[in-house]
Amino acid sequence: MSRKTKVRLDPVVRRSTAVLLAAATFCGGLFIGFNVSFFMNAERQTVTLAPPQNQPAIAPQASAGPGPDVQGLLAAAEANPSDAHAWIDLGNAYFDTDKPKEAITAYERALSLSPDHADVWTDLGVMYRRDHQPQKAVDSFNRAIIAQPSHETARFNKGIVLYFDLKDTAGAIAAWEDLLSVNPNATAPDGTPVRGMVEKLKAGKPL
Repeated sequence: MSRKTKVRLDPVVRRSTAVLLAAATFCGGLFIGFNVSFFMNAERQTVTLAPPQNQPAIAPQASAGPGPDVQGLLAAAEANPSDAHAWIDLGNAYFDTDKPKEAITAYERALSLSPDHADVWTDLGVMYRRDHQPQKAVDSFNRAIIAQPSHETARFNKGIVLYFDLKDTAGAIAAWEDLLSVNPNATAPDGTPVRGMVEKLKAGKPL
């Protein structure tokens, strides 16, 4: 569910909506996923699916109502095991209820049926990171970038995990420089220019 939640710069971005990019908090661990307009909100991916198996669907905007019907979505996915859309919906529900292991299983099932969806790969990476599997998170972001070279969120998240979790400053710099080649004006949710982050790291200063 795509609610517009401001996030500070930090280790990880999670899924966002069509025009939202996620960023994390330098001191926390919030992580987001897909987006196009870069680092403004933390949420899940959003995409309109074509007939049953296609791109990742985004959760609708969050409301004060009840949470997702996980059991109903699980039953629907099990009843339609070849429907990638059903597994994506289930993964989104687990994502939103903070069940990374279950989300990973559902997203992997969806991707086995429809492997070229950058948003789903990005959300999977967020879940791997939340499940304390940072290298698999990076691998998932790389798959998202292969599927969609212009995917800004995947590139930003990759840098976050490399820097904060894998302590790979050089790798984070490379990831964010690649992001800047796609969007020279990329900024974090708090408005911090990614270019400034890169320059700070190159100067030997921590984020």
